[in-house]
Amino acid sequence: MNNLLRAIIFVTLSAIAVICVAQPSISLVPYANGFNKPVDIKPQDSRLFVVEKDGVIKIITAQNTVLSTPFIDIDARVNSSANERGLLGLAFHPDYANNGYFYVNYNDSQGDTRISRFNVSSNDPNIADPNSEVILMDIDQPYSNHNAGDLAFGPDGYLYIPLGDGGSGGDPQNISQNTSRLLGKMLRVDVDSGSPYGIPPDNPFVGNPTYQPEIWSVGLRNPWRISFDRLTQDLWIADVGQDDWEEINVQPANSTGGENYGWRCYEGNASFNLGGCGNQNQFTFPVHEYANQFNIGCSINGGYVYRGQDYPNLFGKYIYSDFCTGNFWYLEPNGQGGYSNFSLGNFGSQNFVAFGESSAGELFVAGLSDGTIYHIQETSRLVTCNLSAYLEGAYDAGTGNMQTTLNQAGVLPNQQPYNHPDWNYFGTETSPNPTPQNMVDWVLISFRESINGGSVVRKAARLNMNGTIAPFDISLLSSLNSVFVMIEHRNHLPVITAQPISINNGNLSHNFSLAEGFKGAGFGQKQIGNKWVLFAGNGNQDETTGYDINAVDKSYWQPLNGTFNIYHPADYNMDNDVSGDDRIIWSYNNGIFSGIPKLN
Repeated sequence: MNNLLRAIIFVTLSAIAVICVAQPSISLVPYANGFNKPVDIKPQDSRLFVVEKDGVIKIITAQNTVLSTPFIDIDARVNSSANERGLLGLAFHPDYANNGYFYVNYNDSQGDTRISRFNVSSNDPNIADPNSEVILMDIDQPYSNHNAGDLAFGPDGYLYIPLGDGGSGGDPQNISQNTSRLLGKMLRVDVDSGSPYGIPPDNPFVGNPTYQPEIWSVGLRNPWRISFDRLTQDLWIADVGQDDWEEINVQPANSTGGENYGWRCYEGNASFNLGGCGNQNQFTFPVHEYANQFNIGCSINGGYVYRGQDYPNLFGKYIYSDFCTGNFWYLEPNGQGGYSNFSLGNFGSQNFVAFGESSAGELFVAGLSDGTIYHIQETSRLVTCNLSAYLEGAYDAGTGNMQTTLNQAGVLPNQQPYNHPDWNYFGTETSPNPTPQNMVDWVLISFRESINGGSVVRKAARLNMNGTIAPFDISLLSSLNSVFVMIEHRNHLPVITAQPISINNGNLSHNFSLAEGFKGAGFGQKQIGNKWVLFAGNGNQDETTGYDINAVDKSYWQPLNGTFNIYHPADYNMDNDVSGDDRIIWSYNNGIFSGIPKLN
């Protein structure tokens, strides 16, 4: 494929912050490393099989666990001397569990494409028999590039073989439109009949003497990677472009074949070389294309439509990337018969060369440069939080609101004060400038998967005088349906919900002024009138050592009695003054156990 002939474009890895986005975002989590030029990933039961370009296939049995003995080593048979030659593709027979057959696509000693079948050994499921090779076909390659290389069994049980146009640049021999040649085509063969294979009787050009019978579709340039949507059974084809456009084609499951995807007449939707080409309406144009430009990409790496269970927000999205830039995107139906494209971010130029789908439908991607297989994980879920709470000291039972003493004194910070080691929170949240007049102070909100741990994300937020916390969006790590919600203030005991709070249609709401807001959370709240408010008093925030208010807290206010120290932990009533009033509040709560461990 043409990308391997180009210089690697180094793109700085984007700094990824916890920000709110309107669509999913992902992270690439290292799953296994130490591979030598991995170019394909295919599943079998709970294992992942990784194809190395030089002629070796290795097995990953679990995260960070790669079997030391290769599944198969045919390095001596493989010509991998050129950038785009080597052992390039792997597919397991649909009945592999019973017959042990798998198929590979590699360049032989002459550089030509060879499709072969091998057997797993009879006594070890992790070792194949290198002497079991049965050659299905040898295809002459006039140049060293554009070998494509993928293999995939369709839902019909037939083997699909995408082939490039033979190489060089611009298809100088016009092979892709030459129906007497197999190159530049999608082939479809029956490996369960014939010798060494049969032709499916419903192949579109069977009986047409001007077409090779194996041909399923024509007009491809370098279809490096293909995949079938395991739900809809649609065929996705990522075709590497020439100079200007990278393209994605989709063949619907109900297609009877015969599509002409246009190369070399068209590159993407743009005309390229119309000499000898027919009318435009005889071609099938891509569902998406992107420009071959420095900051976008130079070589498409096709992926899969996500059908796993771990990340529902990715479900139904076709995830793909660019080899040169490390840009990742997804396509999804737009409801009008087409597709909309969205960015998933830039992950630097590790030359992401191939995606893989586990048996469970989870997605992986191979980094050619660093020899690492990455697990694609969703790292965001947009959730709008609508919370409310009251603080003891600030709350006025007569008005039903909180005092805005700090704000009126002009000393309330525009940027939240929680970014210091005691809070273990280093996010940066800023209020509008000037600070809203109804703002009381900052609070810290945490979201946990369990009541005592498993923190998901934390965020500082603005607390208003009427008890509402200014609505904010968070991006949760993984697609959770509910979370425990915890609220903290520097002068008050933290409180956590007794039960996880449901996330409904991207919205999370909870009122901490209701009695049920603190059940099971220790004695973090007290009732004042018809409101429940957060207790004041835990001056040193020592939830990890004592979980309580004790004599140590007394030392936080006593040395500063009567002094102005607005953000010292002893200003429990938030009146800008550390005084005897704070000692009364502290004494009232002395010895009460908060019961909430500090977040790690």
